[in-house]
Amino acid sequence: MKYITYSDLCDDIRNNLVKIPKDICGVIGVPRSGMLPATIISEYLNIGLATIDDFIVNGIDSFNKHGNRRLKTINTNKILVIDDTCYNGNEINKNRIKLQKYSDFEFIFLVVYMEGSGIISQPDIYLKDIREEARKSEIGI
Repeated sequence: MKYITYSDLCDDIRNNLVKIPKDICGVIGVPRSGMLPATIISEYLNIGLATIDDFIVNGIDSFNKHGNRRLKTINTNKILVIDDTCYNGNEINKNRIKLQKYSDFEFIFLVVYMEGSGIISQPDIYLKDIREEARKSEIGI
């Protein structure tokens, strides 16, 4: 495991925004570790943010709960599902299963840091590959 500061996280997201499709209608953060990067990305893109459970209960309306703040409206069915890291892909797989019944939407799974093999499930997008750095820190190099 590699130690990453909040400053590193913000910089890595900002420096890799070009990897994120521009036609996203909402951002879902994976509780707990995915909520911070999801919040940062939704702010940069100026689109709504929800948790998976909120989306399951309220659907597309879960992205419109931001008081009087005007969010960008995009007519698309693409939703970004964000977590901080992927090691074996178990969490991504669980969330793909949770969301598979919502076939009207295209879910794009993004992690900020690719840390492992993703042997169970791969994200659609990762912003930074830290596998080599993580391996070195595990063996003490």
